[in-house]
Amino acid sequence: MVTHYSGQQPISLLRRVDTKVGVTLIVLLTQLVAACESNGSQAATPSVTLEVPQPVPDSIAVPHAEKAAQPIPTRRPLPQLAVLWRRDGSENDTILMVPRIHAVSDRSVIIVDAARQAIVLLDLKNGSVQREFGRRGHGPGELADAARIAVVSQSSIAIFDRENGAIKSYSTDGALLSEHAAGISSIGSACALSGTAVLIALLGKDDIAHYAPDGTMRVAFHRVWPDQEETEALLRSPILVQNRASGSCLAIQPYGGRIAELSPNGVMRRAILYRDDRPLKIQRKGDRNKGTETRVIRGQPTIEDACVSDGQLLLLRATSDSSKVLDVFGMHAFEFLGSLPINRRTITIGCSTNVIVAKEYSDGLLHFVAYAKVPR
Repeated sequence: MVTHYSGQQPISLLRRVDTKVGVTLIVLLTQLVAACESNGSQAATPSVTLEVPQPVPDSIAVPHAEKAAQPIPTRRPLPQLAVLWRRDGSENDTILMVPRIHAVSDRSVIIVDAARQAIVLLDLKNGSVQREFGRRGHGPGELADAARIAVVSQSSIAIFDRENGAIKSYSTDGALLSEHAAGISSIGSACALSGTAVLIALLGKDDIAHYAPDGTMRVAFHRVWPDQEETEALLRSPILVQNRASGSCLAIQPYGGRIAELSPNGVMRRAILYRDDRPLKIQRKGDRNKGTETRVIRGQPTIEDACVSDGQLLLLRATSDSSKVLDVFGMHAFEFLGSLPINRRTITIGCSTNVIVAKEYSDGLLHFVAYAKVPR
């Protein structure tokens, strides 16, 4: 049996040293003193080392196993979300017309006034309008259908104009930097890599195109998830999310729960965020004249939007009871860290380092709500 003793116990144990040992020590010390006195006139005095027997205690203190003795790393608790500001819409508020937050930088929320086709920058701190530029049209610098925006840097953005079939780069002051034909009719999402290159997810595929500043475009990633069946084509158009810390883009499968990190040199890593072992169900209907429609049913949750904030990946997920949550994953190994509740009518999200901006629907109107992440 192993027990622990206090600091007082060794003193009492010293008192229980064998008496024979004590007598032996006294005799040896007496002889040593006599020898020193008789040889005091000699130049060199021999040194004598005595080995004193150590007492053996009745019990000894044994530390716990080394693994248990080492500090156990604690996971940082998820922050709470506190409303920082709220911008309520109205029936004639065209800023809130299209249900999407296009981009969020460390300074601004970048959105589109759908009626005027103007780019509006809201102050991330309070939601006020910082500046706006652009107008509807088909001429140089004009926009007909600003479908997607990618933040290239703190001073420039790239806009995919779907109706004009062009990609246009602007400074955040509103100056047109470049304009090139896109060569594609529609895109799912866009993400800027480090530098000025932009990745574009093509609808209905898992192919991702690479757009260079000189206007050239090529397929950079063909079949991001090559092990998927062809019948899953409708599920393949990924959500592209910018990871500013590493200058990469994350391609997230909305229904399959897969993720791939993309760099200018290729796929850095692939992972599965949600696992579901239930069998895949495929329904087909149609006739010879109209063709065959394929519908894929999976058990994985529906990911509606995503962003990266403070080294964490946030996924806006719709649950089976129609509520909404933010699932939080660590960026290092995509470890699931937990979920944060959010308004069940949230449509899209965008992130900066410490702020989450959500577009929400209630009472027939759209609203912008900025949430500050507050440590618990």
